[in-house]
Amino acid sequence: MVDNGTLSIDETVNKLRGTFKSQKTKRYEWRKAQLQAMLRMMQENEDEFKESVATELWKPKLEVKMTEISTIEKSIKCALKNLKSWMKPVPVSTEITHFPSTAKIINEPLGVVLVFGAWNFPLNLCLVPLVDALAAGNCVVVKPSELAPKASATVKKLLDMYLDPEAFAVIEGGADVAEELLKRKFDHIFYTGSERVGRIIYEAAAKQLTPVTLELGGKSPAFIDESANFETTARRLLFGKHINSGQICIAADYALVTKEAMEPLRAALLDAYHQFYPKGEAAKDETTHLVHQRHTDRLLAMLNEDEKVRGELVIGGQYDRESNWIAPTVFYNTKPEAKIMQEEIFGPLLPVLPVEDLDEALQFISDRPHPLAAYIFSTNRSAIDSFSFAVSTGAVVVNHVILHFSIETLPFGGVGSSGIGRYHGKSGFETFSNGKAFLHKSARKVFDLDIVYPPVTERKAKILDVLL
Repeated sequence: MVDNGTLSIDETVNKLRGTFKSQKTKRYEWRKAQLQAMLRMMQENEDEFKESVATELWKPKLEVKMTEISTIEKSIKCALKNLKSWMKPVPVSTEITHFPSTAKIINEPLGVVLVFGAWNFPLNLCLVPLVDALAAGNCVVVKPSELAPKASATVKKLLDMYLDPEAFAVIEGGADVAEELLKRKFDHIFYTGSERVGRIIYEAAAKQLTPVTLELGGKSPAFIDESANFETTARRLLFGKHINSGQICIAADYALVTKEAMEPLRAALLDAYHQFYPKGEAAKDETTHLVHQRHTDRLLAMLNEDEKVRGELVIGGQYDRESNWIAPTVFYNTKPEAKIMQEEIFGPLLPVLPVEDLDEALQFISDRPHPLAAYIFSTNRSAIDSFSFAVSTGAVVVNHVILHFSIETLPFGGVGSSGIGRYHGKSGFETFSNGKAFLHKSARKVFDLDIVYPPVTERKAKILDVLL
């Protein structure tokens, strides 16, 4: 039996279900108190959170602050600011045949939910879904990623100190613990990670008829045309491969560039690379390292493929296998059949493929699974509109990458194989809520029209034909 402290998984889930049945998590005051406690936790323990991630993934502490801590705090503040309005029933109109009546949608919590975190942002991808689940009034089990054990231990220690122990639990462990958790009945499962594991989660949830949110990934494209501002385009593309060493589900996975834009973009990428790394090349202490050697070896197989297929090395290419580090790297004229184009890269490599025009780029993208995000670098309004209209994706971002993740008013999620469901801000609150329909019809006999009841007569049929 797997233990969570002194309680088994079954005992933990049963305890949380008992708490939920007590109705206390539905109260505004309880939800507000949990969110305030989380905010205090982030502010009072910032250094410990930074240290746990920085020492584990060799991630610069400023990057931890920017991509993890600040994003979590922003999510909490957004929920605290809007919680009362989100919780209010939403009035809706009724039809004349229901007169007099009132109708509304009541967002109620789902119950006991399970959140699986991910290793690439071990704080953010655990705690932001937790914020949404608590704001919606749920009891929550959090399972952090075992691939970031220091961050996982920190998350458990601090959440256990700050949140209501009767309504919340962190359960650590590996795949065996995840498998045990999936055998239990939850009211919602939230998972961030690979498509392969997402399918396993989905299959397990289906056996229990449990709804899921799956934040997966895929090969998110970037399209660059000749109207782009090449200086900012190059900086932002390179930034997307620098931050977290490209280990981001919404990183630009490849770039489709019009032939007229290829050489100006190359020059701008070289300039941006030297701006980012004044010593001449990226250093191991300037960028996050890769999670483990298996992942490093997978990326090195892409990096070291035959140049005729992989493409010309334009910038980067340095690596240290022992410390799981690869510099931000760009290839030019990559072939579609190259290894790097066969699966999500999830690393600091960027292949560039030339295309004739936007139409060819859109055809290339549409021939592949729906991406989690799609990026266009252009100042051509018509091209931007056509790209946004044609590409089926979780998000379209113009002239930047990744940025949309940090905006609480935008829903975050995928489509098709890149994910199911949305979170962040109000979208996250609704994901962890049941939108219960409520109708109140007058009980007065005068409004209980005989025409809707048997027996059916020709007169009743004529009246209903007009009203319906």
